[in-house]
Parts: sequence; C-alpha cells; structure tokens
Amino acid sequence: MYSELRQTLRATGQTLSEVASSKQRANDFYSSLVQLVIRTGKSSMLTLIMDDMADQGVSRSIQFYESVMKQLAVQKQFRAALGIYDKLVADGLETSTVTYSCLVRFATEVGDLNRAKLFFEKLASLTTPSIRAYMTILSVHSKRQDWHSAVDIIHDMVDRGVPVDSLALNMALSTGVAADKVSEIQDLLAEAESMTPFVPDVVSYNTVIKAAAQRADYADSLKLMQRMQKHNVKPNIITYNTVMDAAVRAGKPAEAWKKFEEMHKLGFHTDKFTCSILVKASARLIYHEKEEAVDRILKLLDASDHCLPLALKTNMYSNVAEAVAKADLQKEMLKVVAQMRSKGVNTAPVLQKSMVSALLRHSELECK
Repeated sequence: MYSELRQTLRATGQTLSEVASSKQRANDFYSSLVQLVIRTGKSSMLTLIMDDMADQGVSRSIQFYESVMKQLAVQKQFRAALGIYDKLVADGLETSTVTYSCLVRFATEVGDLNRAKLFFEKLASLTTPSIRAYMTILSVHSKRQDWHSAVDIIHDMVDRGVPVDSLALNMALSTGVAADKVSEIQDLLAEAESMTPFVPDVVSYNTVIKAAAQRADYADSLKLMQRMQKHNVKPNIITYNTVMDAAVRAGKPAEAWKKFEEMHKLGFHTDKFTCSILVKASARLIYHEKEEAVDRILKLLDASDHCLPLALKTNMYSNVAEAVAKADLQKEMLKVVAQMRSKGVNTAPVLQKSMVSALLRHSELECK
C-alpha cells in the first residue's frame, strides 16, 4: 500500500503534506509507518522511508529519531539503531546524553568496540555516565584487552564520585590478567583495599592470584591469599585450586598437596579442577614418593568420582597409570587397573602396552 502511495504522489507531483492537508498529519503518518515496519520485522525499509520524508519535506525531529532508535532497541535491532543515529547526524542534529548512553550499548552489542569507546567519550564529556554505562565500557575494554583504558575508567569513577563496586573492579582486574599486567593489577587491588567501603571481594583476590599462577609464582599466590585473609575475605575452593595450580606450575607438587590438606580440613569438597591439578602434581611425585603418592591420588579420585565426567576421568587415570608405568611400580599398577575397572574407565591403546608389561613383570616377580 505504501508503494502504491509513493507511485501516486510521484505521478501527481503532490506531497504527502498536501494530500494530508497538514505537515503534522504527514509527520503522524510517517511515525505510524515507522512503528509498523519495525513491529513487522521490515526495518530494512527505514532508510527508504526516511529518504522519502526528506524528499517530501517532512521534518525529522530529534524526538522522532530517538523514538525510532528506542523501538529498534526493544526489538534488539542494534545495528539498525546505529544506522538511524547516522541519519540523525547527517541531519545536523545533536542527541541527548541518555541516547549516547544507549549508543554505547548498541555499538557494544554489534561488536563495534571502537565506536562504543567514542560514544562513551562523548557521553563522559557531557555528563557523568551512569554505572550501567561505566560497566558497559569496562566490558568493551575487557574485550579489547585495553588495560590502561580500564584503569582510567576506574579512576574516572573515583574522581566523579561514582561508587566503585566489586563488579567494576573485577572486570578491570580480569582485563589486566588477560593483558598480563601482574604488578599493575596488584596496585589497583591495593587502591581498592583503601576505599571506603571496602571494595574487593573473593573474586577480586582470586583474579589476582590467577595472574600469579599464570606466571608460576607460587610465593606471590601465597602472599595474596594471606592478604585476603588479613582483610577478612574468606578463601573459597577457587582460591585453593588456583594456589595449588601455582604450586604445580612452579614445580612444587608437594606444596600443592599441602594446600589440599588445608582446604580439606576447612570442609571444602573437591571438584574436577582440584582433581586435575593434583593429578598433575602426583605425576611428578610418583617417581620420588612411589607407593605413597599413588595411594594418595587413587584415594582422591575415588572420593571425587561423582563429580568427574567420563572423558576427564579417563584422562586422569591414564596420566596416573603412565606415571606408575614410568616409575616401574608393578604392584601399584595392579591397584590402578583395579580402580579403573571399578569406575568403568577404559585404557587408551597406547598405554595398554606399558600397563601389560608392568603387570607381566609383577607376575614374574611373584613366581620367583
């Protein structure tokens, strides 16, 4: 019907304002038409409609543009909403701070991170952004691994009197971990520790401990754990898992097991990550501690069987069996094989030969 109307207007040389008897009626017509095409999923027609409005001399106010962008946002058509903003700019109009805040989100949703950053900078030059806008731009900097910009945002929040909460802090810290800024994120953590009210939570400390673990810095991970306890932030199982991982990466498997015992005494239940970390630790210990290390890891795997997916469980037992075979512990191999069978775990073909050889040697010794 609209296509027919366009053809008629062109054929007669009339404008919609003339047919509708007033410019206001023409404006109302186009506003209704825009709502219709958005609701019916035909927003691709918007450019055509707005070009027609220009040709017909129908004005497009800032309120009109913002209304269209709002309707598109409700439909999650963020890219189309950005296109409407471009039309607004082409008409020489300046939008509101509320709309700039929305534009930061639109650009983020479509992955146009550079544009999201520009929209935020424009918003910040006009007013103090909302906490939601701050969180959105922090997520943008996180995706871009832009550590320095993330820190600048936290400092800007402090300078403007916007409360920094643990969510904002943790997003900035995780950006620093991704960018491998270990010393810098500890500085930011120290700043947050001095804020009133106290900002860091267990996630904040776990994030910084993760950075230390990635660098195999067990000593630093221990210091951070002590630091959180000093501030009455209780470690959780993720804290312990990360510290244990740091010990294994640092070549200190015995320290990983010490932390496990500490965690166990506090009543934490192991999960699949605990098991993965300690299996790696045991693979190194088996050669030196032999039977004791094997018995310890088999006991852990047995107790944690309920939380281990079959694929992961198979991989863990294979790693233990391989370490036992290399250490030539025939008697312990029998224990490993028996527990694998009881848990429904099959051995990989590559490992079967080593296991059979170890079992045969054990049988020969028994016969002698």
